[in-house]
Amino acid sequence: MPLVEIFAATRRPARCRRCGQWIEYADVIATGRRVALDAPVRTRPSANLLADGVVTVDTHVNQLHAVTCPARYVKGR
Repeated sequence: MPLVEIFAATRRPARCRRCGQWIEYADVIATGRRVALDAPVRTRPSANLLADGVVTVDTHVNQLHAVTCPARYVKGR
């Protein structure tokens, strides 16, 4: 899943409840699910010209926080 289109209006900063790192949430267009990315998220205009407020995120550059969270294997959290 290297390129993901997200709704720009759904982007919001937050802190990970497990490790405390700054992350950014956004809604993915293809699945309708919310995804957490390591902040800061770098975006570019989407190739989808019909959709306003849609940006593309390259997940090779912007890592999914579920993959990089240092607390992801800690039991009981």
